[in-house]
Amino acid sequence: AMSHPQPDDGILHEWQAISETLLENLPVDAAVIRRVGGGSLEVLAAAPESDRYTPGERAPQDGSHFCDHLLADGKVLEVNGAQGGNWDHLVERKAGFNAYFGTVLSWPDGEPYGTLAVLSRETLSSDDAARTLRLLQRMAVSATALLSGLVKREQGHYEATHYALTGLPNRQLFHDLANMQMKAAQRSSAALWVVLWSVDGFRELAEERGRESVNVMLGRVTERARSCIRQSDVLARLGDNQFAFMLAGANEFVANAVAERLRRNLSTLSPWPDDSTTRVTTSCGLSPYHDKEPLDTWLSRARVAMDDASQAGGDVAMVREA
Repeated sequence: AMSHPQPDDGILHEWQAISETLLENLPVDAAVIRRVGGGSLEVLAAAPESDRYTPGERAPQDGSHFCDHLLADGKVLEVNGAQGGNWDHLVERKAGFNAYFGTVLSWPDGEPYGTLAVLSRETLSSDDAARTLRLLQRMAVSATALLSGLVKREQGHYEATHYALTGLPNRQLFHDLANMQMKAAQRSSAALWVVLWSVDGFRELAEERGRESVNVMLGRVTERARSCIRQSDVLARLGDNQFAFMLAGANEFVANAVAERLRRNLSTLSPWPDDSTTRVTTSCGLSPYHDKEPLDTWLSRARVAMDDASQAGGDVAMVREA
């Protein structure tokens, strides 16, 4: 399953309002929104809040709730009194609820998020049951729209801070991450290094092969570059042909080792499938962060080192301490 964003307080507040609307407008005793995941059902919104339904309360997803059967079925579950099978073994029935109307809430990609349901101690008349289903499904549309909006917002943020081609953080996000790491380094006095690097002869490659081929090549370069660093390090693309590693808790030895690993990993990469002789090389500029200096000062020092490496013919790493 793809990972989805977490609903924020604003959405939880809206869902609580939806629960209250259902309770006020229907002949029911409870309205509840639950999230499903990790083998449990969690109450996110409930009206009225009671011992049974309190936001944050969890129950195992073990087939003992109407919710389980609704999720297994996939769309809508209507249980009104004795009709529709034997449900007497379920937790809600044992608690005295005779009617249950529920619908699944799903993410835009169709994966179930949870359920929206109303429960009544009394069996509903057929008119009331029909009205309950209508309003429940209207409210489910509103509840689901909030999930869609959340995904769109997250996507917009991702697209604004990452390169579509490689999925790497862009300059804006890299600067944000760097500022956070700098503050952390100031607090803990931990070392912090940056390695700026560029692909040698990039402009010539682009002119020779065209933009599309170069984009494919950059995707392959990115894959190799990712394997040079730890999960906790950052790899970003700062421009057309400029990349950066940010290495927290690293010293000069580690920074040099990363640059050398990059050189080695790319030395076996032929950029074009039809040409086994051309090799990808890089120019790397390494620099440590000095306490309380501005980000621009730190990065421009690394950029000078990278330019020096490039002017020396490329395929080399240079360090600038100060």
